[in-house]
Amino acid sequence: LRKLLPRYEIETRERFSALRWVGPKKLSRLPRRAAIAAFSAENVYAIAEIIRHQKGGAAVVMGALSPRTRNAQVELYQSGDVDFLVATDAIGMGINMDIDHVSFNSIRKYDGKKIRGLRNTEIGQISGRAGRYTNNGSFGITGNCEALTSDQIEKLENHKFDSVINIYWRNSDLDFSNISRFTASINQLPSLASLTRNRELIDENIFKFLVSDSSSLKFSNNVNHISILWECCQIPDFTNSSYNEHTEIITNVFQFLISDKGKITNDWMKKQVESLDNMIGNIDAIANRISHVRTWSYVANKKNWVENH
Repeated sequence: LRKLLPRYEIETRERFSALRWVGPKKLSRLPRRAAIAAFSAENVYAIAEIIRHQKGGAAVVMGALSPRTRNAQVELYQSGDVDFLVATDAIGMGINMDIDHVSFNSIRKYDGKKIRGLRNTEIGQISGRAGRYTNNGSFGITGNCEALTSDQIEKLENHKFDSVINIYWRNSDLDFSNISRFTASINQLPSLASLTRNRELIDENIFKFLVSDSSSLKFSNNVNHISILWECCQIPDFTNSSYNEHTEIITNVFQFLISDKGKITNDWMKKQVESLDNMIGNIDAIANRISHVRTWSYVANKKNWVENH
Protein backbone atom coordinates (compact mmCIF):
# COMPACT_ATOMS: atom_id res chain seq x y z
CA LEU A 1 0.00 0.00 0.00
CA ARG A 2 2.86 2.37 0.75
CA LYS A 3 4.29 1.70 -2.72
CA LEU A 4 0.93 2.45 -4.32
CA LEU A 5 -0.06 5.37 -2.06
CA PRO A 6 3.14 6.85 -0.59
CA ARG A 7 1.40 9.93 0.87
CA TYR A 8 -1.23 7.99 2.80
CA GLU A 9 -0.92 7.21 6.49
CA ILE A 10 -1.65 3.70 7.75
CA GLU A 11 -2.98 3.33 11.29
CA THR A 12 -3.14 0.04 13.18
CA ARG A 13 -5.92 -0.90 15.60
CA GLU A 14 -5.07 -3.69 18.01
CA ARG A 15 -7.59 -6.34 18.95
CA PHE A 16 -8.24 -6.26 22.71
CA SER A 17 -9.77 -9.73 22.98
CA ALA A 18 -8.49 -13.22 22.24
CA LEU A 19 -9.86 -15.47 19.52
CA ARG A 20 -9.65 -19.17 20.35
CA TRP A 21 -10.30 -22.41 18.43
CA VAL A 22 -12.76 -24.74 20.20
CA GLY A 23 -13.05 -27.50 17.58
CA PRO A 24 -16.18 -29.19 16.23
CA LYS A 25 -19.62 -28.84 17.82
CA LYS A 26 -23.04 -30.11 16.79
CA LEU A 27 -25.65 -27.49 15.94
CA SER A 28 -27.60 -28.57 19.02
CA ARG A 29 -24.54 -27.88 21.22
CA LEU A 30 -23.66 -24.43 19.94
CA PRO A 31 -23.58 -21.73 22.65
CA ARG A 32 -25.89 -18.73 22.70
CA ARG A 33 -24.85 -15.64 20.70
CA ALA A 34 -23.33 -17.81 17.98
CA ALA A 35 -23.10 -17.32 14.23
CA ILE A 36 -23.01 -20.20 11.73
CA ALA A 37 -21.28 -19.54 8.40
CA ALA A 38 -22.53 -21.35 5.29
CA PHE A 39 -21.96 -20.56 1.63
CA SER A 40 -25.19 -21.16 -0.26
CA ALA A 41 -28.72 -19.90 0.21
CA GLU A 42 -29.96 -23.49 0.42
CA ASN A 43 -27.62 -24.34 3.30
CA VAL A 44 -28.25 -21.06 5.12
CA TYR A 45 -32.03 -21.58 5.16
CA ALA A 46 -31.73 -25.29 5.97
CA ILE A 47 -29.49 -24.59 8.99
CA ALA A 48 -31.75 -21.74 10.13
CA GLU A 49 -34.73 -24.10 10.04
CA ILE A 50 -32.91 -26.71 12.14
CA ILE A 51 -31.94 -24.07 14.71
CA ARG A 52 -35.50 -22.76 14.86
CA HIS A 53 -36.70 -26.26 15.75
CA GLN A 54 -33.92 -26.93 18.27
CA LYS A 55 -33.16 -23.51 19.70
CA GLY A 56 -36.26 -21.41 19.03
CA GLY A 57 -35.08 -18.85 16.50
CA ALA A 58 -32.37 -17.64 14.12
CA ALA A 59 -31.69 -14.57 12.02
CA VAL A 60 -30.41 -14.89 8.44
CA VAL A 61 -27.87 -12.63 6.71
CA MET A 62 -26.88 -13.01 3.05
CA GLY A 63 -25.51 -10.66 0.42
CA ALA A 64 -28.53 -11.47 -1.77
CA LEU A 65 -30.90 -9.84 0.73
CA SER A 66 -31.95 -6.25 0.25
CA PRO A 67 -30.28 -3.76 2.64
CA ARG A 68 -33.62 -3.23 4.42
CA THR A 69 -34.18 -6.96 4.96
CA ARG A 70 -30.59 -7.55 6.02
CA ASN A 71 -30.71 -4.69 8.53
CA ALA A 72 -33.96 -6.07 9.95
CA GLN A 73 -32.33 -9.49 10.42
CA VAL A 74 -29.28 -7.91 12.08
CA GLU A 75 -31.57 -6.00 14.45
CA LEU A 76 -33.47 -9.22 15.23
CA TYR A 77 -30.20 -10.76 16.43
CA GLN A 78 -28.76 -7.64 18.10
CA SER A 79 -31.93 -7.01 20.08
CA GLY A 80 -31.70 -10.48 21.61
CA ASP A 81 -34.97 -11.69 20.11
CA VAL A 82 -32.94 -14.61 18.72
CA ASP A 83 -29.57 -15.91 19.90
CA PHE A 84 -28.34 -17.43 16.65
CA LEU A 85 -27.33 -16.02 13.31
CA VAL A 86 -26.89 -18.00 10.08
CA ALA A 87 -24.97 -16.16 7.39
CA THR A 88 -22.83 -16.35 4.28
CA ASP A 89 -19.47 -14.57 4.16
CA ALA A 90 -21.52 -11.33 4.04
CA ILE A 91 -21.14 -11.48 7.82
CA GLY A 92 -17.48 -10.56 7.47
CA MET A 93 -18.12 -7.46 5.36
CA GLY A 94 -18.89 -4.38 7.42
CA ILE A 95 -21.28 -5.99 9.90
CA ASN A 96 -20.32 -5.65 13.58
CA MET A 97 -22.48 -7.55 16.03
CA ASP A 98 -22.31 -9.01 19.51
CA ILE A 99 -21.14 -12.49 18.53
CA ASP A 100 -19.35 -14.77 20.99
CA HIS A 101 -18.77 -17.76 18.71
CA VAL A 102 -18.48 -18.40 14.98
CA SER A 103 -18.95 -21.91 13.64
CA PHE A 104 -18.22 -22.88 10.03
CA ASN A 105 -20.62 -25.27 8.32
CA SER A 106 -18.18 -25.32 5.40
CA ILE A 107 -14.81 -23.84 4.47
CA ARG A 108 -15.46 -24.12 0.73
CA LYS A 109 -17.48 -21.77 -1.47
CA TYR A 110 -18.38 -21.02 -5.06
CA ASP A 111 -16.61 -17.79 -6.02
CA GLY A 112 -18.45 -17.18 -9.28
CA LYS A 113 -16.14 -19.40 -11.32
CA LYS A 114 -15.44 -22.51 -9.27
CA ILE A 115 -15.81 -24.13 -5.86
CA ARG A 116 -12.66 -23.51 -3.85
CA GLY A 117 -11.41 -23.61 -0.29
CA LEU A 118 -11.58 -20.41 1.74
CA ARG A 119 -8.33 -18.54 2.09
CA ASN A 120 -6.99 -18.03 5.61
CA THR A 121 -7.68 -14.32 5.28
CA GLU A 122 -11.35 -15.09 4.49
CA ILE A 123 -11.66 -17.52 7.40
CA GLY A 124 -9.99 -14.93 9.63
CA GLN A 125 -12.33 -12.15 8.48
CA ILE A 126 -15.38 -14.26 9.31
CA SER A 127 -14.15 -15.89 12.53
CA GLY A 128 -12.88 -12.49 13.68
CA ARG A 129 -16.52 -11.39 14.12
CA ALA A 130 -16.47 -13.36 17.39
CA GLY A 131 -15.54 -11.26 20.41
CA ARG A 132 -16.09 -7.54 20.90
CA TYR A 133 -13.72 -5.08 22.57
CA THR A 134 -12.39 -6.99 25.62
CA ASN A 135 -14.86 -9.90 25.39
CA ASN A 136 -13.07 -12.97 24.06
CA GLY A 137 -14.43 -14.91 21.10
CA SER A 138 -14.19 -18.46 19.79
CA PHE A 139 -14.50 -20.25 16.48
CA GLY A 140 -14.96 -23.83 15.34
CA ILE A 141 -16.75 -26.07 12.86
CA THR A 142 -20.08 -27.87 12.72
CA GLY A 143 -21.87 -30.42 10.57
CA ASN A 144 -19.68 -32.12 7.97
CA CYS A 145 -17.21 -29.26 7.67
CA GLU A 146 -13.64 -30.41 7.07
CA ALA A 147 -11.25 -29.74 9.93
CA LEU A 148 -8.75 -26.90 9.95
CA THR A 149 -5.06 -27.75 10.15
CA SER A 150 -3.00 -26.92 13.21
CA ASP A 151 -1.05 -24.42 11.11
CA GLN A 152 -4.25 -22.66 10.05
CA ILE A 153 -5.54 -22.55 13.63
CA GLU A 154 -2.27 -21.05 14.91
CA LYS A 155 -2.34 -18.32 12.26
CA LEU A 156 -6.03 -17.54 12.83
CA GLU A 157 -5.67 -17.32 16.61
CA ASN A 158 -2.71 -14.97 16.28
CA HIS A 159 -4.03 -13.03 13.27
CA LYS A 160 -0.97 -13.85 11.17
CA PHE A 161 -1.59 -13.99 7.44
CA ASP A 162 0.57 -14.24 4.36
CA SER A 163 1.58 -10.97 2.78
CA VAL A 164 -0.32 -9.74 -0.27
CA ILE A 165 2.09 -9.96 -3.21
CA ASN A 166 -0.13 -8.68 -6.01
CA ILE A 167 -3.26 -6.59 -6.31
CA TYR A 168 -5.62 -6.99 -9.24
CA TRP A 169 -5.83 -3.90 -11.43
CA ARG A 170 -7.70 -2.69 -14.50
CA ASN A 171 -7.33 0.56 -16.39
CA SER A 172 -10.13 3.04 -15.59
CA ASP A 173 -9.00 5.70 -18.08
CA LEU A 174 -10.81 4.27 -21.10
CA ASP A 175 -10.92 5.58 -24.67
CA PHE A 176 -14.43 5.29 -26.16
CA SER A 177 -13.51 6.82 -29.53
CA ASN A 178 -13.96 3.51 -31.33
CA ILE A 179 -13.87 -0.22 -30.62
CA SER A 180 -10.16 -0.58 -31.41
CA ARG A 181 -9.12 2.22 -29.07
CA PHE A 182 -11.47 1.03 -26.34
CA THR A 183 -10.06 -2.51 -26.57
CA ALA A 184 -6.49 -1.19 -26.44
CA SER A 185 -7.23 0.99 -23.40
CA ILE A 186 -8.97 -1.74 -21.41
CA ASN A 187 -6.20 -4.21 -22.22
CA GLN A 188 -3.53 -1.80 -20.98
CA LEU A 189 -1.06 -3.41 -18.58
CA PRO A 190 -0.21 -1.88 -15.18
CA SER A 191 3.03 0.05 -14.77
CA LEU A 192 3.89 -1.38 -11.35
CA ALA A 193 5.12 -4.94 -10.75
CA SER A 194 2.89 -5.23 -7.66
CA LEU A 195 -0.23 -4.85 -9.83
CA THR A 196 -1.66 -7.69 -11.90
CA ARG A 197 -4.04 -7.21 -14.82
CA ASN A 198 -7.46 -8.56 -13.86
CA ARG A 199 -8.76 -10.73 -16.69
CA GLU A 200 -11.75 -12.89 -17.60
CA LEU A 201 -14.24 -10.46 -16.08
CA ILE A 202 -17.88 -10.89 -17.01
CA ASP A 203 -18.39 -7.28 -18.16
CA GLU A 204 -15.43 -7.52 -20.54
CA ASN A 205 -16.46 -10.90 -21.89
CA ILE A 206 -20.02 -9.78 -22.60
CA PHE A 207 -18.82 -6.55 -24.22
CA LYS A 208 -16.41 -8.44 -26.49
CA PHE A 209 -19.18 -10.83 -27.51
CA LEU A 210 -21.72 -8.10 -28.23
CA VAL A 211 -19.33 -6.20 -30.53
CA SER A 212 -18.12 -9.35 -32.28
CA ASP A 213 -19.34 -10.77 -35.58
CA SER A 214 -21.12 -13.54 -33.64
CA SER A 215 -23.53 -11.03 -32.13
CA SER A 216 -26.67 -9.71 -33.82
CA LEU A 217 -26.58 -6.49 -31.80
CA LYS A 218 -26.81 -3.40 -33.98
CA PHE A 219 -24.88 -0.37 -32.82
CA SER A 220 -22.68 2.37 -34.17
CA ASN A 221 -18.92 2.41 -33.66
CA ASN A 222 -18.92 5.79 -31.93
CA VAL A 223 -18.31 7.34 -28.51
CA ASN A 224 -21.98 7.44 -27.50
CA HIS A 225 -22.88 3.82 -28.29
CA ILE A 226 -19.61 2.33 -27.01
CA SER A 227 -19.78 4.20 -23.68
CA ILE A 228 -23.46 3.25 -23.19
CA LEU A 229 -22.82 -0.40 -24.06
CA TRP A 230 -19.90 -0.55 -21.63
CA GLU A 231 -22.03 0.92 -18.85
CA CYS A 232 -24.75 -1.65 -19.58
CA CYS A 233 -22.22 -4.48 -19.47
CA GLN A 234 -21.40 -3.47 -15.90
CA ILE A 235 -24.90 -4.30 -14.67
CA PRO A 236 -24.12 -6.81 -11.87
CA ASP A 237 -25.24 -10.40 -12.34
CA PHE A 238 -27.01 -10.61 -8.99
CA THR A 239 -28.77 -13.82 -10.00
CA ASN A 240 -25.63 -15.72 -11.04
CA SER A 241 -27.79 -16.70 -13.98
CA SER A 242 -26.72 -18.27 -17.22
CA TYR A 243 -24.40 -16.24 -19.43
CA ASN A 244 -27.09 -16.01 -22.11
CA GLU A 245 -29.75 -14.73 -19.71
CA HIS A 246 -27.53 -11.98 -18.34
CA THR A 247 -26.42 -11.01 -21.85
CA GLU A 248 -30.07 -10.73 -22.89
CA ILE A 249 -30.80 -8.33 -20.02
CA ILE A 250 -27.85 -6.15 -21.04
CA THR A 251 -28.91 -6.23 -24.71
CA ASN A 252 -32.49 -5.18 -23.92
CA VAL A 253 -31.39 -2.30 -21.69
CA PHE A 254 -28.86 -1.10 -24.28
CA GLN A 255 -31.43 -1.11 -27.08
CA PHE A 256 -33.77 1.06 -25.03
CA LEU A 257 -30.99 3.53 -24.19
CA ILE A 258 -29.96 4.04 -27.82
CA SER A 259 -33.56 4.25 -29.06
CA ASP A 260 -35.23 7.54 -30.02
CA LYS A 261 -36.77 7.74 -26.54
CA GLY A 262 -33.37 7.12 -24.92
CA LYS A 263 -34.89 5.54 -21.82
CA ILE A 264 -36.34 2.25 -20.63
CA THR A 265 -40.12 2.54 -20.83
CA ASN A 266 -42.30 2.28 -17.73
CA ASP A 267 -44.43 -0.46 -19.32
CA TRP A 268 -41.43 -2.68 -20.00
CA MET A 269 -39.94 -2.19 -16.52
CA LYS A 270 -43.34 -2.92 -14.98
CA LYS A 271 -43.55 -6.24 -16.84
CA GLN A 272 -40.09 -7.29 -15.59
CA VAL A 273 -41.00 -6.62 -11.96
CA GLU A 274 -44.58 -7.90 -12.10
CA SER A 275 -43.37 -11.33 -13.21
CA LEU A 276 -41.35 -11.52 -9.98
CA ASP A 277 -44.29 -10.66 -7.70
CA ASN A 278 -44.93 -14.28 -6.85
CA MET A 279 -44.51 -16.01 -3.48
CA ILE A 280 -45.15 -19.52 -4.84
CA GLY A 281 -42.28 -22.00 -4.92
CA ASN A 282 -39.40 -23.21 -2.78
CA ILE A 283 -36.74 -21.07 -1.10
CA ASP A 284 -34.39 -21.19 -4.08
CA ALA A 285 -37.11 -19.97 -6.45
CA ILE A 286 -38.06 -17.08 -4.17
CA ALA A 287 -34.39 -16.16 -3.58
CA ASN A 288 -33.87 -16.11 -7.34
CA ARG A 289 -36.77 -13.68 -7.77
CA ILE A 290 -35.30 -11.45 -5.06
CA SER A 291 -32.00 -11.43 -6.97
CA HIS A 292 -33.81 -10.36 -10.14
CA VAL A 293 -35.46 -7.54 -8.18
CA ARG A 294 -31.97 -6.36 -7.19
CA THR A 295 -31.02 -6.26 -10.88
CA TRP A 296 -33.98 -4.07 -11.81
CA SER A 297 -33.48 -1.91 -8.72
CA TYR A 298 -29.90 -1.28 -9.92
CA VAL A 299 -31.17 -0.40 -13.41
CA ALA A 300 -33.93 1.86 -12.05
CA ASN A 301 -31.43 3.83 -9.96
CA LYS A 302 -29.11 4.60 -12.86
CA LYS A 303 -29.33 8.26 -13.81
CA ASN A 304 -31.51 8.89 -16.89
CA TRP A 305 -32.04 5.19 -17.67
CA VAL A 306 -35.76 4.94 -16.94
CA GLU A 307 -38.76 7.13 -17.73
CA ASN A 308 -40.12 7.38 -14.19
CA HIS A 309 -36.91 8.16 -12.27
